[in-house]
Amino acid sequence: MRRWIAALLLALAGAGPSFAASDLAAGLDASDFAFRQHPGRMMPMVQGLRDAQGQETGLADYLGRRPVIFVLGYYRCLVLCSTLMDSVLQTLQTVDVPHEVVAVSIDPTETPADAARKYPYYASLMPAGQRGRLHLLTASASAIAALTDAAGFPYRRDPTTGQYLHPAGFLVLTPQGRISRYLLGVGQSARDVRLALVEASGGKVGGLADQLILLCSHYDPQTGRYSVAAMTMARAAGVGTLAVLAMGLWLLRRRRGNGRRA
Repeated sequence: MRRWIAALLLALAGAGPSFAASDLAAGLDASDFAFRQHPGRMMPMVQGLRDAQGQETGLADYLGRRPVIFVLGYYRCLVLCSTLMDSVLQTLQTVDVPHEVVAVSIDPTETPADAARKYPYYASLMPAGQRGRLHLLTASASAIAALTDAAGFPYRRDPTTGQYLHPAGFLVLTPQGRISRYLLGVGQSARDVRLALVEASGGKVGGLADQLILLCSHYDPQTGRYSVAAMTMARAAGVGTLAVLAMGLWLLRRRRGNGRRA
């Protein structure tokens, strides 16, 4: 029981996977189910997807306009997947950077009906004007294999319980479908999600303040978090000081010149 609780806490706090008790008893290593990060990799434009209404679709249908929050999991998950989606959608409530949310089931036996059962609750966590940007998809086995391989998302089905072992976290894709960032664990800060979306857009969304914060921040792939880079901050402060001094000297010379002419 203690090992099961420890694994659950690991999943909620960081990038830990979803474990069944039988898997812990078998001595599985959590590192076997951590993301294998592939930043810069292009996601495959797979077909074989269906939306919650049962319509055939492909990954490309959700690209080209905005950065994408890309979540892998499954709709019958008892704990971790729902906890992760709740956390993601609640965090996005305070992030006004344009984006799409695309969730794909890793269970090939799930159907659009499974996605449709989840959709009303997940949509209720989003602002009314953004609910059209939430897409809950199911996929064929071949599409799942292609997407999870490209994303570096290891998973395994427990034949006894029918539950899947998998990492906790999500990807941020560029509008073209390239992997920009991994945000690991459950409970990411709105600041990290916002910066990841701004960065994935290539600076095309967000404001000047976001660009300045990105210049002074460092992304740590081990934690999936942005931290302030002290050296960058010091350099920025130094450049700002020089700019102020230069402006002061220019104003002083201008005043002296005006005085002489008077």
